[in-house]
Amino acid sequence: MLITPGAWADLAGWESAVSADTPRNWYRFDEGSGTTLVDHGSGGLSGQYIGVGMAEDGLFGAGEAVAFPADPTADDRVEFASNWADFNIAGDWTAEFILYKYGSGQGNAQALLNGSGVSLRLEQWNSMGIYGDYRGGITHYGVADYYLEGTVAPPDEWSHMVFVRTGGQTQIYLNGVLFGSMPNVVPLEMQTISRAGADKLRASLDELVVYDRALTAAQIAAHFATTGITPPAIPPTIQTQPQPQEILIGTPDASVTFAFSALGTLPLDIQWMKDGVDIPGATSDTLVLTDITTEDEGAYSVFVANSGGSAVSEEAMLTIVAPTFEQGPNQTVLTGFATEFSVELPDVEGYSLVWKKDGNTLPGETGDTLLIPSAQTINSGVYSLEITFGDKTVTTNTSRLIVAATPTTPYAQTVLNHDPLYYWRLGEPAGATDLFDEQNLLSGIYYLDVQIGVPGAILGDDNTAVGFTGTVASKAEVWDAYDQPTQFSVEFWAMRTGGAGTTTSPLTNRDLNGEVDPPYRRGWTFYATDTNLWQFRIGDDSPEWVIIDGMPIVDGKWTHLVGTYNETAGEVAFYIDGALVGSVPAGYAPIDYSYLNPLFRFGAGATEAEEGSFFFVGNVDEVAFYDYPLTAQDVAAHYAAAFDPSVEPVISKDPISTDLLEGGAGELTVEVISGTPLTFQWQKDGADMPGATDKTLVLTNAGPETAGSYRVVVTNNAGVATSASASIQVLGPLETYEATVLRDAPVAYWRLDETSGTTATDSVGNNHGVYMNGVVLGQPGALEDNDASNSAAKFTQSLQTKVEVPWSASINTPQYTMECWAMITGGVEHRSPMTSRGDYPQEGHIFYANPSNIWLYSSGTGAGWTSIGDVPIVNGEWYHLVGTYDGAVKRFFINGLEIGSSAVAIAPNDENVLRIGAGMSEDPVGDYFFEGLIDEAAVYNKALSPAAVLTHYLAARPPVTELPILHIQTDAGNVLLTWDGTAQLQSADAPSGPWIDVPGAASPYQADSDAAQTFWRLTTP
Repeated sequence: MLITPGAWADLAGWESAVSADTPRNWYRFDEGSGTTLVDHGSGGLSGQYIGVGMAEDGLFGAGEAVAFPADPTADDRVEFASNWADFNIAGDWTAEFILYKYGSGQGNAQALLNGSGVSLRLEQWNSMGIYGDYRGGITHYGVADYYLEGTVAPPDEWSHMVFVRTGGQTQIYLNGVLFGSMPNVVPLEMQTISRAGADKLRASLDELVVYDRALTAAQIAAHFATTGITPPAIPPTIQTQPQPQEILIGTPDASVTFAFSALGTLPLDIQWMKDGVDIPGATSDTLVLTDITTEDEGAYSVFVANSGGSAVSEEAMLTIVAPTFEQGPNQTVLTGFATEFSVELPDVEGYSLVWKKDGNTLPGETGDTLLIPSAQTINSGVYSLEITFGDKTVTTNTSRLIVAATPTTPYAQTVLNHDPLYYWRLGEPAGATDLFDEQNLLSGIYYLDVQIGVPGAILGDDNTAVGFTGTVASKAEVWDAYDQPTQFSVEFWAMRTGGAGTTTSPLTNRDLNGEVDPPYRRGWTFYATDTNLWQFRIGDDSPEWVIIDGMPIVDGKWTHLVGTYNETAGEVAFYIDGALVGSVPAGYAPIDYSYLNPLFRFGAGATEAEEGSFFFVGNVDEVAFYDYPLTAQDVAAHYAAAFDPSVEPVISKDPISTDLLEGGAGELTVEVISGTPLTFQWQKDGADMPGATDKTLVLTNAGPETAGSYRVVVTNNAGVATSASASIQVLGPLETYEATVLRDAPVAYWRLDETSGTTATDSVGNNHGVYMNGVVLGQPGALEDNDASNSAAKFTQSLQTKVEVPWSASINTPQYTMECWAMITGGVEHRSPMTSRGDYPQEGHIFYANPSNIWLYSSGTGAGWTSIGDVPIVNGEWYHLVGTYDGAVKRFFINGLEIGSSAVAIAPNDENVLRIGAGMSEDPVGDYFFEGLIDEAAVYNKALSPAAVLTHYLAARPPVTELPILHIQTDAGNVLLTWDGTAQLQSADAPSGPWIDVPGAASPYQADSDAAQTFWRLTTP
């Protein structure tokens, strides 16, 4: 007998709690005799007892359990019906047991509930745990074994044990408490209870309950509460360690929070410590430190205990730190050019700043910026900034400045003087199929879609470069029959011109294999990452790459990239534009020679694959490979040699025309390549602008006099260059919404103001649409006061109403804007007010209201979809939706404000209809039907400027005769808002909203200075 008569648990309470949660299968093990195990749940899967001890005393009463003997030679088990596989659960599930485990260390893989692919284990392997040599877990045959350290069921006691598969993990609860979780996704299979041999179960079972969903922690706790079990405490284990924290020196009102999580029997006693000493009163699961001073620096940890034991977390450091240099970790500049080091510090008084070069104080340099107006060789050195605030002094990381000497040797000769193993200048004539190695050792081939003869990277050198278009046929490859050196340098120039938002490779020499055990990574590769950074990687024969992230990519700009590996030092380094951006200790494994795969691939990655991947969009020039590591001085000299001081300036990027809002501000800028310092003179309508002598021209308080044609004259020691002109247009809402839209020249404009008929008229062209399936016309429109008589169209999801416009090249251009007004009145799932798209490949543009009622602007890259959007929808309100794409960046505007942008490629819809009121335009019927009103839909063959978008929105709103001005001031840490006139103050967490009224706010209004980032605005009636 396993439990004393008269001490039975609350059977009625257990049955009530389990029944309330509607089990699929419920086995009571109370048959007492016979061979049939009855399913008391709704599933109807019975089992057969084989050699099992019947009528054992259970938790809930005499004769209420069955026993699986401890005899390892016994073959006792339960076999479920032959159709057991029909009862497998592929999604979330719960398996709940009341069991009594016999002794400690009885077996190494005790099987509870099993199938042909998955087994739930009371014990998993031999391992010293809290109660003995066992762990609980799951075996996924042919995949993996999963287990939890320690134990799950103590010996010689009744236990309540629950396995829960939820999402991407399986949890195990012991006696109502979460014991741990395993990262796996396994089905539940019910073929047997126990297994023969070493997997044999050695326990008594009183209850087994199966659910076809994941029970919650609260439900599991409620079930356990009816069992009357008083288990020994599970000692705490730290699951999430407190994390290090840094505070910028001088930050006012600085605060940090340390947190942790632990598993174990509740309640847990908690005590936070600093440097090993208890912090009085710090006994909660988080430690919040406010008004931090130097006395708060130190090592923080947490002690956790219960009646079963204790645990101490790892230490987490709180450190007061210096800012990093805004210019990056190191700099290389040409002789005579200006450069600076600067840091950004909190806007408080009391700092003492001391600049140092090579460890020596620079007299008189005490500001947060160190300017070197005309860098000379003598300025080369290591710079740092010593910052003192109160009683704390910190020093920035050092930054090395190399002032490269004025080059006296052409670029190509400078490279050859350093004896590269291979050197491909990529200056072959048009029509060439072979790329030539200047060292006559290793030539290669161009594929068909390589653009030969594009302008090169080297100033004053007529050698050309090659361009790549991002396709499988746009690459160049070189093979080699020799082993690769064990140390190296590789250098080249790259200019990305497209493909932002995806990861692409301008140059690769790599091998990887994830199918072998262990997997390996070899060779090296350069990437333009999907996060817009230049990146260098090398492989050291391990499963992971050694990665150094570089600087942000500037599209359209030539960039000098160098990666080196020094075998003696065991160090990999990455240089950008002559300056070291990072170096780390590493090993290196060169790729093995293979006649099947290229050694070098230009314009693409994955040299281990026949076709490659990561196809680059842009230009590559001057590729050199060395069998030794270049020094920092070598790299700087090569970079400087690209800028011939005897050549007049070359404008690489002209100022770009833009629109400015009336009263608003904007800027024009130019990119110039020059070997000597530059001067700038901006001109408007051909006349010099007094004082406009910087690289960037800032325009403020735009009015009619601001509009015009702008250009800049750039001068260096060798000559003059004049940029192309850029036009500035100053915009404001016109008298009507229609006039404001027409000013921006849409290629199609459907006002949706018809009151009858089936034609949706394009008021500016011939892209007329057809109303289908009962669109209701003549509904109240989006325009208030201004064009208020213009009506809208009503769409109904259940009727699949829509407007269809036949495909036309004029409304599916590479640069694009899509615009409409939309009001959601209901519906579920995705609803699209406007779509022009294709699928497989994914292309075009879509507006969605998603199932969470969030506005999205989605687009197709040709290989997938990307979306922007986070603004919640209020049913019954009009929203102005605008999506723009300028060929490189897409932007999403809602109610005149930009709520997101993404650098990404978009492929135009090349054959399918445009739909208003529905989506999936590649399908004859469509999908994602809209529920609500749509008005004023338009398409443009260009990206509207933010100013133009805002004027459209403002043109639809009621006119404001006098707008109050909101003033925001800070005083001693307080935030004070003031304004004149009658207005409602509103606040939001982001510019895109949602905006809410601030109750009772009147000027002056003092805001909560401890609140998170907050935006404010005024609205008028």
